[in-house]
Amino acid sequence: MVGQVGVAVGHEIRNPLTTVRGFLQMLGSEKNYEGAREYFSLMIEEIDKADATISHLINLANNKTNNPENLNLNNIVHECLSGYLDQERHSNIKIETRLNDIPDILIDKLEVRELIENLLINAIEAMPDGGTITVNTDTFDNEVLLIIQDQGTGISIEAAKCIGTPFFTTKETSAGLGLAICYSIARRHSAQIQFVSTPKGTKFIVYFPGGSEREQKNGYGA
Repeated sequence: MVGQVGVAVGHEIRNPLTTVRGFLQMLGSEKNYEGAREYFSLMIEEIDKADATISHLINLANNKTNNPENLNLNNIVHECLSGYLDQERHSNIKIETRLNDIPDILIDKLEVRELIENLLINAIEAMPDGGTITVNTDTFDNEVLLIIQDQGTGISIEAAKCIGTPFFTTKETSAGLGLAICYSIARRHSAQIQFVSTPKGTKFIVYFPGGSEREQKNGYGA
């Protein structure tokens, strides 16, 4: 329902936002407003945040992946982690990887990247004082597993009941869409997400279906 509303209002909101953004860029480049460029940049940044939220809402409404390919999950993990913690604000975070030999699976690269990045952001935000994030891949039966574990303080019993619900968040600066998008992406890949949380950390496990391209396409995006 949330995603359907996002699609319905997306165009109605995006069109005026695009117009406002264009005029702000134009005015911000004029010499008469040189002293106010910082404010123009701030307004444009806020518009971009609103536009990103609209994109997330539309993403929740999608029922099928856009570009499924036979890819190796390990390669996507490497791409996500490459330079991810080079930023100064992540200097107290360490990432360890244990990537096992896994078969290629039918996945949408951009969507799975977004899923991994959202889980990483969630893990980083769970450890404000720093710690280690472990990213594993493995196989179990006919499934390929992605496992991301942090050393945060865990998820409360009350919050655990709402994990994956759009707009649910325990953070003051979050829209509460990150994990909801993860669950939406998993659903489109016929994958399952489980998590285990204790006061010493939280582990998210994503179970992707294995098998050949033909076998997966029989139920892909259902």
